[in-house]
Amino acid sequence: MSTHVTDVILYNGNIATQDEQHSMAEAVAIGGGRVQVVGNERDVMRHRTPQTRLIDLGKRTVIPGLNDSHTHVIRGGLN
Repeated sequence: MSTHVTDVILYNGNIATQDEQHSMAEAVAIGGGRVQVVGNERDVMRHRTPQTRLIDLGKRTVIPGLNDSHTHVIRGGLN
């Protein structure tokens, strides 16, 4: 179990894990700005506390975000 409190749990969804098998999970627990647990809903819900925010995905898909820090200085200058 993580040392951080679980801040949010996304459940009832299709979580793209981006592992080598391209597997999908039902839920993900996030705490302290990090993914704590990814898996089936039953296992992830074990990390729930009274303060955990629950988000029902309604079977929608979640994919990892891409945080790209590069810039287009020339394009910006031209605009």
